[in-house]
Amino acid sequence: MNFIATTHRRGEKEAASEIYALLWELGDKNPKLEITDISGIIIGDTSLNPIEVSRTLREMVKKDPWSIRKVMRFIPIEKECKMDLDEISKIAHELANKIGKDESFKVIVEKRHCKIPSMEIIKKVAEPINRKVDLENPDWIVLIEIVRDKCGVSVIRPQDIFRSLEAKLSG
Repeated sequence: MNFIATTHRRGEKEAASEIYALLWELGDKNPKLEITDISGIIIGDTSLNPIEVSRTLREMVKKDPWSIRKVMRFIPIEKECKMDLDEISKIAHELANKIGKDESFKVIVEKRHCKIPSMEIIKKVAEPINRKVDLENPDWIVLIEIVRDKCGVSVIRPQDIFRSLEAKLSG
């Protein structure tokens, strides 16, 4: 898994078809998609850089607001692991090396069917990152995406998450 896409409830098939077509158009001739049993959630793997895909989707919507109709968010995942706090923290710490000494970060946890409290995850992930925390306007997001027992970890700029509505409104 190197991305998660969200859509409205019961719109997964149409969104998956849209993602497949978009990735094909961008050059991935064999993207892998899985419609999860969690309403509105699609996970996938592309041979393309998922952060670049997210940026490209934003540019596509700026040029043609209706070029993307079903996908609400495209969330890039840099590393995947099992739902294990120590492993998640280790990966987040490694990826956080790209955060500059004078830059800030915030941890965002999105859980789907996971009983571990978000604050427990945030504390475990944020503790070893020796950078300034800014909850309002961070330079970087340490993103923890959990879907049942799968976890995706990314350290990305806030704008690297494609949000369809936001892109359409800023267009």
